[in-house]
Amino acid sequence: MAVAFDTPKLARRPEAAGFTTRQAQDTAETLTANLATRSDIQKLRDKIREVELTLRADMAAMRAELIKWVAGIGVAGVPAIGGIILTARFTVVRSLGHG
Repeated sequence: MAVAFDTPKLARRPEAAGFTTRQAQDTAETLTANLATRSDIQKLRDKIREVELTLRADMAAMRAELIKWVAGIGVAGVPAIGGIILTARFTVVRSLGHG
């Protein structure tokens, strides 16, 4: 959104400080072209808040998915480890000739 500035008036100060008329006008135009209004800033804040809320929701969903995977691996891991232990036990017993 454009900001209402008196560009010629703004250009007079640099001109009085030794800038050429063209330099002073270019400086004034550049300054006024890059200013944000309160409305611009509020729109950016609103957009940032919207992105923040979206990211928080995505993170919560990912956290829940991660918990499911970790719990699933833990549940599957216990019988797998038990099977490995039993297999190792029976292998050791057989190799010792006690089976």
